[in-house]
Amino acid sequence: MSMRTASELLALILVASVCGCERARPFDPEARAVEIFASCGVDSVCVHERWRRDPRDWNLGLRAEVAGRAPSALLVVETERAIVPPALRESPCFAGAANPPGLYYRTWVVFKNSAEFPFVIFHWQAFDQAAAGHRRAVAAVADARGDEARLWNAIEHDSTLEGACVRFRGKRDRCEEETPAG
Repeated sequence: MSMRTASELLALILVASVCGCERARPFDPEARAVEIFASCGVDSVCVHERWRRDPRDWNLGLRAEVAGRAPSALLVVETERAIVPPALRESPCFAGAANPPGLYYRTWVVFKNSAEFPFVIFHWQAFDQAAAGHRRAVAAVADARGDEARLWNAIEHDSTLEGACVRFRGKRDRCEEETPAG
């Protein structure tokens, strides 16, 4: 290393230390949720919109595409961080899944390129549960290969998935008063 390069490097280090370069704080979703609830109050639309505006709030990077029976029948399994709108706090959908300040994790399964809502939705209380549940959901979806009856059977026989399953088209909907027999 030449003297000039060493002196330039030393000057750069000195400038960086004098300028007080500060790293950005890590994102705190709980603090953000409290902030949103403080500004929106009980307005569920406001809470939902403010939460969704910032992708740091919900995107966890847990997403998988799983092959179905037909070559073009891909299924998507995605897990995200979500916030419970005030209007749904007492809903049976969120029984135990949303601790204050109202954050929970949601895994959903949908046919790719479909305009339908997800046909399976799971709720989790913590990130570790969500990450493990995501892996189990991907494995169950891969094993079922698009067969909904087979997927429902796998969910019923897995205590982790069964306990977290909030909605399954035609089989369960904990968000409604009555659950269809299945």
